[in-house]
Amino acid sequence: MGASERAGAAIACPVRLVRIGLVALVLAIYWPALQFGYVDFDDPDYVLENPPVRAGITVEGVQWAFTTRHAGNWHPLTWLSLMLDGSLFGDRAFGHHLMNITLHALNVLLAFSALRGMTAAPWRSALAAALLAAHPMHVESVAWITERKDVLSMLFWLLAVRAYASYARVRLEVPRRSRGLKEYGMVALWMALGLMSKGMIVTLPGVLLLLDLWPLNRLSEPIMSAAWWKRCATLIVEKLPLLALSLACVRLTLWAQLDQGAIQEGLVLELPQRLQNVAVAYVMYVGKLFWPVNLSCLYPNPLHLGDWAWPPWQPLAAAGLVAAITILALVLCRRAPFVLTGWMWFVLAMLPVIGLVQIGRQIIADRYAYIPFIGLYIVLAWTLGAVATKSRRRAMIVGGMWAAAVVILGAMSHRQVYVWRDGETLFAHAAGVTERNWLMINNLAGVLEKAGRRDEGLVRLEQAVAICSECAWVHQHHGEMLLRAGRLYEAQQALERAIELDPNMALAHVNLGVALMQRSQANAGLEHLHRAVDLEPRNPEWRIRLAAALSVAGRSTEAIEQVEEAIRLAPRRRSEWQPMLDAIRTGATSKERVPR
Repeated sequence: MGASERAGAAIACPVRLVRIGLVALVLAIYWPALQFGYVDFDDPDYVLENPPVRAGITVEGVQWAFTTRHAGNWHPLTWLSLMLDGSLFGDRAFGHHLMNITLHALNVLLAFSALRGMTAAPWRSALAAALLAAHPMHVESVAWITERKDVLSMLFWLLAVRAYASYARVRLEVPRRSRGLKEYGMVALWMALGLMSKGMIVTLPGVLLLLDLWPLNRLSEPIMSAAWWKRCATLIVEKLPLLALSLACVRLTLWAQLDQGAIQEGLVLELPQRLQNVAVAYVMYVGKLFWPVNLSCLYPNPLHLGDWAWPPWQPLAAAGLVAAITILALVLCRRAPFVLTGWMWFVLAMLPVIGLVQIGRQIIADRYAYIPFIGLYIVLAWTLGAVATKSRRRAMIVGGMWAAAVVILGAMSHRQVYVWRDGETLFAHAAGVTERNWLMINNLAGVLEKAGRRDEGLVRLEQAVAICSECAWVHQHHGEMLLRAGRLYEAQQALERAIELDPNMALAHVNLGVALMQRSQANAGLEHLHRAVDLEPRNPEWRIRLAAALSVAGRSTEAIEQVEEAIRLAPRRRSEWQPMLDAIRTGATSKERVPR
């Protein structure tokens, strides 16, 4: 046991009981999720309407996982993990939820094991692991099937940290150059697997460098001395192979996201605006650490609406606070090095998603806190531990505070889990706890229509359009729903506005083409359907829509060509589209039929 726990030396840490308690805590919080289904928020794209995943583990599926840019990400292990669920549990959401909860429990145990192994401070490690298990900010990562990539990447992150601690021990004991290659190879392997689960862990080499400072104590030379600088250079060079893995993953991630158009709505922010967002976002995350209320599956960035700006004092104050905490951590580096390691763990791990590169519509996201918050848990746990070492009485008080905090956080998380029980609850909650959340209102409208409450959905969409009049997807969704309601002229107006804002939105061209066909404007309708196929030539759905319209227009030869190409692109759907192809060939299709 380390000297940092002298006051608690008489209270031995029952490691096995701690592990059982941590798993029980996770199960107590998340068991309701086992009864939940899918939510209409990326779950259909990832699982429910994704044929390779629903088919389970297949040779074709494995090949697809490593080559696809589906959903704007390159994370083959995440796809394989979801495919495995499909093989084991079929289409039941239960299996996906069970796997997410299991991985979260494993991550909690690994966090405890890794911290305990590096620090020889079991009670503090238990406190940090309990915060990981119970904090409400992590509900999104566990209760949302789509966020399998979070819990899976964390697993490999922590395995890499454990392997690195073993490598560091070997290098300290036997510093010959050939020693530790096996351990270092395991670090690289776990990191590579983590990167194939979620690219966010690209900053792991930087965090390992922080661990060299504390608790691994690989920088024991006098600070700023020549030996210290030489040692720093050696440790940095040591991380270069891992950095190469990170750079390769960054390239693959940008390839996937740019191809899929990850920046889809609102304004593209200039660098000064993004820097302001970065400062504010860091402070917002720290605020959520201590006051995790009004949690939402999306926190809209008001700057994306184009009619709002941060008050000048707000980003300046936020940047000042971040700088002050960083300076304090540096000042305390000798007396309390865990503060610097923990704080910079948070800062570095959050860097890929903090907003320097504008991806998505959010200013912060609960799921992004999953790995970075471990650094803040280290700061809290070791600070409380330092207070507890003063006396046995203080240790009892700190222990009571810790237990109360974990119980309160666990109760809050348990309640937050129920927010994820279905799409309507999720989107209504998000719209209720945030302001001007046009995307969640838009999603709520879609759920209401599926539930047979189209009129309510249209009212919601009108609210979303009023909030974000420059958002092409809202106008597209509005037009699509008006089209299904038979309000063709209004649908045409909404869809034309969507195309005006985003001329390359294939779905808007498809729906406008259908609307025009139904309004007996066949030539204009076909023009838009052709445009959709030109924009997304590998989308078989658009070709089927175009084929139906061509058939109605009496252009059977062209219609047959489009159906045949659609079947070639999606051979598994031949049985679905073959009757249409046969009907066109025999001239049995109705001239009055209009595609929908």
